[in-house]
Amino acid sequence: MFAFGAATGSVAGAIPHLQRAAAAAPPGLGPAFPLPLDASAISAVVAATPAGAFFASACIAPLASDRLGRRGALLLVASTAYFLGAIAMALAGAAPVLVAGRFVAGVGVGVTTSVAASFVAECAPASARGRYASLAPLAGTAGILASYVLSLALSAPGFEPTWGWRVMLASCAAPAVVAWAHALVSDLPESPRWLAERGTTPSAARSMRRLGFDRDEAEGVLSEAASRVPSEGRGRFVFPRLRYLLSRPAHRRAIVASASLAALQQLCGINVVVYFAPTILRRLGFSPAAAILYAACVGAVQIACGSLVSRVIDRVGRRVVSLRGIVGMAFGLACLSASAAWDARANDTAVSVVAAGGSAPSWLALVGIFAYRVSFSCSLGPVPYVVAAEVFANEVRAEGASVSAAVNWGANAIVTGSFLWMLERVGAARTWGAYLGACALAYVVVDRTLEETKGKTLESRGEGEGGGD
Repeated sequence: MFAFGAATGSVAGAIPHLQRAAAAAPPGLGPAFPLPLDASAISAVVAATPAGAFFASACIAPLASDRLGRRGALLLVASTAYFLGAIAMALAGAAPVLVAGRFVAGVGVGVTTSVAASFVAECAPASARGRYASLAPLAGTAGILASYVLSLALSAPGFEPTWGWRVMLASCAAPAVVAWAHALVSDLPESPRWLAERGTTPSAARSMRRLGFDRDEAEGVLSEAASRVPSEGRGRFVFPRLRYLLSRPAHRRAIVASASLAALQQLCGINVVVYFAPTILRRLGFSPAAAILYAACVGAVQIACGSLVSRVIDRVGRRVVSLRGIVGMAFGLACLSASAAWDARANDTAVSVVAAGGSAPSWLALVGIFAYRVSFSCSLGPVPYVVAAEVFANEVRAEGASVSAAVNWGANAIVTGSFLWMLERVGAARTWGAYLGACALAYVVVDRTLEETKGKTLESRGEGEGGGD
C-alpha cells in the first residue's frame, strides 16, 4: 500500500515541476514535450492512474488473487506494474507515453487496493482484524507523504531542476524494488485462508501458527474450508466468476454495502485534495515550496491520527469511527467552499480562486484541507477497505473486494477527471459544495446500511449473513 500511495501522490508534486519545465523549455521544440499544461492535459495525466486501477480491479485482480495467491498478486503483478510504469514515466519524451506510464502504474494500484486489505484481514485474528486492516490504507498515506517530501526537496530554492518531474514519477519504482528485496530475504506468509481454500491444510496450519491465531479460530478456518465443496459456477475467467458472485442474494447484499462505501469515498473528493493540494494552495497565494510543505505537514498529522484510529477501531466499531469522521470531512469541505466564495467576492469574480498570500481565505482553505484529510484518515479512508475485506464470504472475497475496488477507482477517475472542468465552469465554491453534498449522502448511507463487523470471524460471513443490509 505504500507503493499505492507513492504512485498516486507523486503526480501532485510532479505537476508543479512539469509546469516549470514547460515554462523553461526553449522555443521551437513543438508540442511533443514538455506537454501543454492546459486543464485537459493535466486531467489526462492525473486520471490515467485511476483508469488503470479500474481496469486492473475489474479484470486482473480477481484472477491474480485466486490463481497466484494474495502474496503472489502483490509481488508479481502489482510490483511489476509499478516498476514498469515508473520507468515509462521517467523516460517519457511525449505526453502519450507519460499517460501510458501512469496507466500501467495504475494497474499496480488496482491490484494493490483489491488485494492488500483482504490479505491483511485474512492473516489477522478476529480480535485485531480491524486494527491491522486499517493500517493498510495508512501505509498508502505514508507513501503520499513520502512523495510530498521528495517534491519539497526538489523545490529547494536555487535548485528546482527541470528534470524534477522525472525523479518524482520514477520514485514509484522504489517501493516495488523494496518489496522484491524483502521477499528475497524473508519468508512472508501466504494467507492461511487462501491456502485452506486450495486444500493445502498443513501449509495453512503452519501459516496460522506463525501469524498467532488461537487454536479455536485456526480449527474453525480449517474445518470451514474442508466442508466446502468448490462450486462449478465460479469458472476460470473473470465474467463467469462475477456472474457467480451476483447470483447469490447474500453476496449481492455484500456488494451493495462495500461498493456504496467505495464510491462515496471518492465522490467526497479525497483524491482531488490529494492530487491537487499543492496546486490548490498555490492558487490561493502560497509559494510552491510552502504549498508542498503544508501538504506534507497535513499528511504527517493524518498518519498520526490514522494510527490512533487503528488502535480503537476494534473497540468502538466501524460505524462510530465512520460517522464521526464524516462530520469532520464535511467541516473541512465547508471551509474550502467558504474560502473560495470569500476570495471570489474579494476579487469581484465568480470563479477566481486566487488570493493574496497569507490572506484570510488562504488560511481558511488551509484549515479546510487539514480538517478534511485528518477526518478522512479517521473514517472513509480505512473503513471501506476494512469493510470490503470483511463482508464477503471466504469463497468470493477476491471477486467481491475487486468489484469494490473497481467501483472505487471508477468513481476516482470521474471525480479527478472532472475537477478542473468543474473549477473553470461552476467555480471553486460550488465544486467544493458538490463534494460536501456527497459527504452528507455518505453519512446517511453509513448510518442506515453499515453493519457492524467488529469481533466477528471471517468464517461467519456465510450464506446466512453475506454482508450486511
